[in-house]
Amino acid sequence: MNLTQVEYFLEAAKCLNFTAAARTLYVSQPALSKQIALLEKELGVPLFHRENRRVELTEAGICLAGELQTIMQQLEEAKLHAVLAGKKTVSLVRIACFDGEYTDDFLPQLIKVIHCNYSDCQIELMRGTPAEVRRLYEEDQADLLITLGPDASVMPSGHQQVLARRQNALLYADSFVPAGKELLQLSDFDGLPIICFSNEQSRTGQLHTSRILRKLNLHPGKIIEVADIMTMKTYLNLGAGFAILGEQFEQYNPRIRRMVLPVETGGVMPIVALWKHSPSLVEDILQQYARET
Repeated sequence: MNLTQVEYFLEAAKCLNFTAAARTLYVSQPALSKQIALLEKELGVPLFHRENRRVELTEAGICLAGELQTIMQQLEEAKLHAVLAGKKTVSLVRIACFDGEYTDDFLPQLIKVIHCNYSDCQIELMRGTPAEVRRLYEEDQADLLITLGPDASVMPSGHQQVLARRQNALLYADSFVPAGKELLQLSDFDGLPIICFSNEQSRTGQLHTSRILRKLNLHPGKIIEVADIMTMKTYLNLGAGFAILGEQFEQYNPRIRRMVLPVETGGVMPIVALWKHSPSLVEDILQQYARET
């Protein structure tokens, strides 16, 4: 078995069409069929069911495809490690991360992964509002962008990986209007002001919040737009309105109360990493992060 046979087999397994696979690989269909036939002869088992123009993987083919995909991924990682080792230079990873009140559920672990596994790698951590870090990424001043799921969904094509998932909660202050009641219901917040990021700061933040509110059957009296998390924290502490954020926010703000939202209402917020190039050092770091978390 050689790499050419592996490449031809995996593409044929992906396309389930020898002609289409050959076209993708820029080889003739007979050349591709010959290499796969040689591979089947070496293994002593058929890898495909061939019926007229239809092609399907056999059980042996399904097993081999899965194993070879893992091996090819490891091969790409080995090539990247060799290149990085050969350069013997200090690599710089520029991380642009939203300036949240709470990042302990992903950022310390990500930095630890880099320090423990990439000793020649330096980190430049840039924090800012959602709009500021997005601009750094779009202008290629950051190699890695960490943002919230709704904003990640409208970013230009690239690569994405979920770093953490947060339970959303409805947050409000002790001094907020409904806080005088001993036992609060979601309906107590109907018609009251909600605090959220402006559309300029978060392209989809208000839309995402609106969807959650509809599922909760809540209709805010007005929307208070803010530019950053510190301003939102100030408004919350002043009792100006309520907000929908990760429940961890309450842990660091003793004057803030929370009401955890059901998952079916959009109560889970993913924290997403985005990068542009593959393979790359950033991708390798994130794969190592996924293995260790």
